[in-house]
Amino acid sequence: MGNCAGGFLKKSNAVAPFKGDKVLTLCMVGPKASGKTSLVSVLKNGPADDVLTTNGFNQDEFKFNGAHIKLYDLGGALEINEIWPNYYGESHGGIFVLDCSNSGELELAKELITKFAQHIEMVEKPILVFLNKQETEEHFDEHRFNDFAGLEQLAMATKCTFKVTRCSVKRGFGKTLDPAITAGMNWLIGEVVKNYDKLNVGVAAHLEMLKKKQQEDKIVREHRLALLEAEREEEAKKAQAEILPINLYDGEEPYTATHILSNLQLPEDERLAKANSLPPLNTGAAGPPTSNVDLFVVPQNESRHSNRSTEMGQSIEMTEFKPSSRGKVHSEAQTELSLPVQNLSSVVLTTAISDFYAFNAL
Repeated sequence: MGNCAGGFLKKSNAVAPFKGDKVLTLCMVGPKASGKTSLVSVLKNGPADDVLTTNGFNQDEFKFNGAHIKLYDLGGALEINEIWPNYYGESHGGIFVLDCSNSGELELAKELITKFAQHIEMVEKPILVFLNKQETEEHFDEHRFNDFAGLEQLAMATKCTFKVTRCSVKRGFGKTLDPAITAGMNWLIGEVVKNYDKLNVGVAAHLEMLKKKQQEDKIVREHRLALLEAEREEEAKKAQAEILPINLYDGEEPYTATHILSNLQLPEDERLAKANSLPPLNTGAAGPPTSNVDLFVVPQNESRHSNRSTEMGQSIEMTEFKPSSRGKVHSEAQTELSLPVQNLSSVVLTTAISDFYAFNAL
């Protein structure tokens, strides 16, 4: 059968432990639910049933018979198959796992293993095929799969070396690990070690190309981010220029009603209308105010007011409104402020406006 081998070695023919510090990188593929992740678990000396379905891929590193293994466990869902080739280049060999109790997957398995071996980055590499779940009563053997998948012709076309063996991942781990799994892994490790220098040339070239591509992608990504940041800054400047600043007091002119309404960016006619509609405030102080301030006086109709003087300055007492002679009920509103006379212009507007709206609401 050329480069295609079936069956497995007997336990008595097990190879001696491998030596050396070389890292052997392997990728494992196969249909969904074929037992790939369970196989990794028993290879790491753990139980087969303590695993979760692989969504995407898992990366594991462990020692097997003295060899340092780096293994990519690639998910078997159809939508994930497209990512498999991303890991071929850095792999020294491959493992293909399928469920030999499911004859309905033979066609799919043939398609997948053909694409696997024919990929340019898997050519001339050893591939171990595990027909898992042989513990079931009905399952197909190595010869049927060899013939159905055409592995002999595939081996000659791709110069890949195949080994096909039935196994049972559920048989156990550690000392109870299926001998077929041990023998198959020893064969694959031996093929990689024997041809390591040749295989590693392609792996090193792929890793160098991958590193260069990652650097190029990083430069492109940084350039794109710089452009986006520049665009955001330009948009922020434009937005800032379009927004008229709202500044109630800039320190350059008196703090008057006209000034406040103007800085609130009201139209001129509306600004004047609001200013003229506010009644003047009678502070009770003799004579006109010393600064250019718009003052408002609450109407004196049915009201009482008084003046107070404190050490802090002029006191203003807004009146208490009573029901008018026309039967309208007015709310009571009283505000008392005490502040230096020279700073009266800084607060009179706020007092006048609040009491004016209270008065108009009646």
